[in-house]
Amino acid sequence: MGLFACAPVVPSLAVDLRVLELIKTLFIWITPNTTVWSEALEEFLNRRGYYLKTKDSLRCRFSNAYHWYCVLVIQNTEDIAQLIRSTCDTGIQPPDRTLQQPSDYLHERCPACFGRSNWRKEQIPVDCVVCIDACFTQKSSKNPRRREQGQRIARTTADKDVVKVGMKVPISVLEECGGSFIATDKKREKASTQFFSNTRLMVLLCRHDCVLWLANMTSAGKKQHYALALIEKLHQTKPSPSM
Repeated sequence: MGLFACAPVVPSLAVDLRVLELIKTLFIWITPNTTVWSEALEEFLNRRGYYLKTKDSLRCRFSNAYHWYCVLVIQNTEDIAQLIRSTCDTGIQPPDRTLQQPSDYLHERCPACFGRSNWRKEQIPVDCVVCIDACFTQKSSKNPRRREQGQRIARTTADKDVVKVGMKVPISVLEECGGSFIATDKKREKASTQFFSNTRLMVLLCRHDCVLWLANMTSAGKKQHYALALIEKLHQTKPSPSM
């Protein structure tokens, strides 16, 4: 199949594509850990008389090769999916624009939750199970090298602090909920705004821990409207609930 280099210019290591595919498949079933795999391979080579010149040289180079191999595989999959979507005949779509099945985006995020054919059947009491959590360690740089596609919702969408028709809880009640949590303390800055465009992230996960969407939290405190924006985004890409 060929070899995959660890660097675009003057690479010092090239890994067989079959080995990379094996490791990628292995990491689906176990926790990804290129450090442990590299150390095991280095010990395997040492016992057979093959010694590396420097410590961790295999780990650094193999991790770099594996990372960019996975990036290319994901990019290739996205390009093919985009090509298929662009060539599909949209003339047979129903005129009412009512979703009968979850969107292709949700299907790609978690086929187990949103890919079943018996969606909205009476024997299944719920459509899907999701959760929302805020992360204070993962932050978005002000000058990122690569933007996430699809998962991150627009800031203008998240910043709309409005109450939709049908809500029974006023905004004042939602704001007062933050008073009982340290994480919602408006006087505490969780990250420097000098280097980061936001201080934390709020994420919407399915029950299989697959990330559906991310929202940048650009103001202090765990604002409730970020959660509402994530829930609204979910309802826009799935059939309306029958409540």
